[in-house]
Amino acid sequence: MIWIETEQELIKFLNAVNEANVTVKFTWSWSIEGVNYLDVQLTNNQGKIETDLYAKPLSSQRVQTGYSIFPCATLEVYLLFRGYLDKGSDEL
Repeated sequence: MIWIETEQELIKFLNAVNEANVTVKFTWSWSIEGVNYLDVQLTNNQGKIETDLYAKPLSSQRVQTGYSIFPCATLEVYLLFRGYLDKGSDEL
């Protein structure tokens, strides 16, 4: 989320969210420059949000082989997103 209040108000809000239910706890992080969420890096560039592909530093970049039971359509979308395949390619 984009937060427009003070850092103290953000911490107060996040603590309130975590106190709402004793069995559910949220983890969070924040930055003025940007954040990484799933495979996306969001960056604040002078008030404009920019996106880029993000991979964890320890990511092995391994993919399933064609002999696995991994659904082919899911594998194709993953490979397209990671840039390993070109759109319209018949490689799979």
